[in-house]
Amino acid sequence: MGQIAKRLNRDITHIARFFQKELAAPGMIDGETLIISGERSPKVVEAVYERYLKYYVVCPVCGSIDTILQREGRIYVMRCTACGAVTPVKPL
Repeated sequence: MGQIAKRLNRDITHIARFFQKELAAPGMIDGETLIISGERSPKVVEAVYERYLKYYVVCPVCGSIDTILQREGRIYVMRCTACGAVTPVKPL
């Protein structure tokens, strides 16, 4: 999970909170590994990962994954480094 977080330019704790919420299961971060309680099929985990990409990584304007997630006041915004678009995202 640590390598994925680095490639997506995201904080591993943000990804972990999203996965825990979507899978409705407690979990923890051990180094660069995300450990989630319970058994999940690979298809379910892949679907959650794709939802994370859709909501928090992929620019809705140009489709690039070169984005930065920043907190501005009480909301999070996604800034695209490719096209410059600024888009508010759903809170966790």
